Amino acid sequence: MKLTRHETRTSFSEAAESFLLEAEAENGLMLGLLGSLPEGAEIGEPVPVLATVAVAKHVVACALKTPPHRVVVTRGPDEALEVLAREFAENDPDLSGVLGPRDSTLAFAARWSAATGRGHKVIMAQGIYRLDPEHLTVPDAPGHLRSGTPDDVELIATWIEDFQTGAPPPHSKPRSAAEQRIEEGSMFVWDDGQPVSVVGLSGATPNGIRISLVYTPPTHRGKGYASALVGRLGHHLLDGGKDFCFLYTDKASPTPNKIYRELGFRLVCDGVLVDFE
Repeated sequence: MKLTRHETRTSFSEAAESFLLEAEAENGLMLGLLGSLPEGAEIGEPVPVLATVAVAKHVVACALKTPPHRVVVTRGPDEALEVLAREFAENDPDLSGVLGPRDSTLAFAARWSAATGRGHKVIMAQGIYRLDPEHLTVPDAPGHLRSGTPDDVELIATWIEDFQTGAPPPHSKPRSAAEQRIEEGSMFVWDDGQPVSVVGLSGATPNGIRISLVYTPPTHRGKGYASALVGRLGHHLLDGGKDFCFLYTDKASPTPNKIYRELGFRLVCDGVLVDFE
């Protein structure tokens, strides 16, 4: 097995993209991060780590880290995960954690811990869900979908801060995140005389896009707002040219998982998020 650390986004993409696209929703986080990376880091900025493991020139596993966040790994054989874990143990011993498909992530974590002597713990079991047009159901609820506006910044910033509790990785500056997403046109609200639920978009892949930051404050729950919001947004995205949408859930929260299945999302992979001690 050959490990390659790529110096540029282009080099990594040329090596890894066909492998990643074989399971595009499962690898959606990595593909989305890859699409957002600059070609080269500015002087003084942290350098992303882009690594592939290949057998006979065929990529079998990848890892991507954007400092200071956890490393994202793909599915891969145990031998490839061991190669990646050893590489990070030797060159990034202060790594904060890892996330990705369950079995590969746990294999990486175990081997990294063995190499560094540091423990690890699972902090979230995740579900990766995909929505295709033929499975979509759009429920009704009072109100309508609309894009977020500058007038919504303060409220959405508060909701982002509330949402991110227990939903890593957090936005360190919720107001900046709200302003940026609204300016990009990637934040939507369900409006029933006032904003009552919010959802964001991020990490577009070649054929899909990730739905994230789905949040309804407690005072507005139980009225179907989040279901209508995600369903209507999903219809808008799929009707607008996306082949599919995908999202991550906390599997310890049964209500959102049930809602997404009712909307037509189908589980494609169990994921896990691990922190290193």
